[in-house]
Amino acid sequence: MRNKTILPGPTFGSIFLSFLKLSPQSFGGGYAIFPAMEAEFIARRNWMTPSEFQRLLSVASSAPGGVAVNAAFIIGNRLGRTSGSIAALLGMILPAAAIVLSLLLLYRLIAPYEQVAAILNGISWGVIGLILFSAFRMSRNALRDGITIALAAIGLLLLLVGIHPALVLVLGAVAGYTLGAERSQRRRTQAQATPQQPPSKTPDGYMYFI
Repeated sequence: MRNKTILPGPTFGSIFLSFLKLSPQSFGGGYAIFPAMEAEFIARRNWMTPSEFQRLLSVASSAPGGVAVNAAFIIGNRLGRTSGSIAALLGMILPAAAIVLSLLLLYRLIAPYEQVAAILNGISWGVIGLILFSAFRMSRNALRDGITIALAAIGLLLLLVGIHPALVLVLGAVAGYTLGAERSQRRRTQAQATPQQPPSKTPDGYMYFI
């Protein structure tokens, strides 16, 4: 019989080191770090499930401020409460601040050169690819049926026509709550309408499908 490897749970140090490693991967915007977070906390450390990770990212994306910092705070709180949030924020902010300061000093030296603009354009293309990849990975958990696909399409359409993102999020929350309540009510109604069959009166050889 094969023994399963038991991974250690999150601690202040392990949360800090995880975000310390993730922080340099957030070039080009917070959404670019989501695939790396998924690999770290789900595949590598098994600290949360894909559906839970998706819910936390939804909250981080809907809150004001930098999405990477929001995600660090929320995930850190999930893993270690207050101390986890502190560890995650320190791990996320310290490397980013050092890198930004270094890049600022470097940019002042090399900004006059034309090659710099070409390099920055190349980085932006890579960032777009990371964001699209992150959206694809998230959609596999979020888009479960025709209704969720339709809601995502409507949300994209509203953004394209200029509706404020905050309003789109509010409308999505209302739609999700309404559909969830309707499904719960439908399940309760079906459960109440289904007659209970006495076990002693069930003939042998029959199977009931509900």
